[in-house]
Amino acid sequence: METSIDNPSLDELAHHGIMGMHWGHHKGEISASIEKAHANLKSQEKILRKETERYNRAGSTYASASDQKRFDSAMREYDYARTDLKSAKILDKINSSPKSKSQLKVESKYKEKGMSNDEASVAAYKHIKTRNLLIAVGATTVVAGGAYLAYKYHDDRVDKIIKSGTKLSNISAENTKDIRDAFYSTRVGEKGKILDKIDNSKYKGIFARNISGFGKTPYDKEIHVLKDIKMVSPENSRKTIASLIKTDPDYHEKLKSYILYQTGDYVDSWPGLDKVRKRAVDDIVDGKVTKDVYKIVNMAMADHRPNAESITEPFKKALSKDGYNAIKDITDNQLSGFRTFNPIITFNSKGLVDVVGVKEVTEDIIKKSEKLAYGHLHTVENVKAGGQLAGIILGFTGINTGVKALGKQSLTRETLNYRKDNPNTKLSNTEITRMLERSR
Repeated sequence: METSIDNPSLDELAHHGIMGMHWGHHKGEISASIEKAHANLKSQEKILRKETERYNRAGSTYASASDQKRFDSAMREYDYARTDLKSAKILDKINSSPKSKSQLKVESKYKEKGMSNDEASVAAYKHIKTRNLLIAVGATTVVAGGAYLAYKYHDDRVDKIIKSGTKLSNISAENTKDIRDAFYSTRVGEKGKILDKIDNSKYKGIFARNISGFGKTPYDKEIHVLKDIKMVSPENSRKTIASLIKTDPDYHEKLKSYILYQTGDYVDSWPGLDKVRKRAVDDIVDGKVTKDVYKIVNMAMADHRPNAESITEPFKKALSKDGYNAIKDITDNQLSGFRTFNPIITFNSKGLVDVVGVKEVTEDIIKKSEKLAYGHLHTVENVKAGGQLAGIILGFTGINTGVKALGKQSLTRETLNYRKDNPNTKLSNTEITRMLERSR
């Protein structure tokens, strides 16, 4: 049974952070804060450019621990500066006119969660704006309860078809019309396809920003699907891996080795991976191909080291033999911070796709994409898919439920512990968070 790609679930998503500062509340003072924040951003940009050049000269493989630390610190401070400037502009806008009842109501909820006045103002503004944005772009249907579970069951077991004529988008630092044997993309949906729009915004915004942060130019490759591409379901992927293990003992040993010794490299980058890896280790030793084992193999599709390719190449070959040339990217769907809905990995695709254009992802496009990308991550933070999310997006249950979930953003365990140990602190949540991050 096959179906076209549509309407995936709205899973829990990672949050990019809300950073406030101790600004004043008069128009002149706020404007002065904007100037100060802008000057700081320019300064941090110069530092980051310098450290990026130093890091690139050494090369990521040969960079010393000191080089790595300096680069990480510069990137972190640059991100802080960008956030501070955005927050300063938001506060300037908020304080230039009387606050709405909705703004005041949400602010009070955030303050109850431990935010300072300015942090609460910025958080409330973003919350309201994002909710309105999602309504405007058409996020009006969210599966709930039994329907959500039915969809997850269906999504796991049913192959899909990427139809001929579909347009795909691949973001990278390469400006040629060449693509990898296994390339990563999102579908460029028709007008009104909110999930495709969100997916593309995350790569054009967040990923393109990461590329430019390393001093490279991000490009968007427009790829046309020439013939229908069969996309394998997770269940059939697991069956393929199980068959490989059964018929090829050497493959089983290589897969065990990869899960045991290689995946640890990614644990710090993908917080959800550690638990998956620990379960997968026990499963693969027993010869079981569970969902966790499959997630590791799927993740390895983005790992181009020899050990990873020793398990992904036979996997892709076996899938191609069965008529499959695409797979859902579980890493970006479930493990990484992107949490995209329909990320696609297409492989052995010669004659099936064609790169028809390559365009630079400009700063204007990155900024525009970041608004929707981070807005979406912000809105559905820690909120389960289903009726509760529908209520938050559409306003059916009021705003309190959404604020209750979102209010946890600034109250990390470390922040709470710091406040407990330092009850008289005058630091804001943002200042505590940054202080702790800098000390690592």
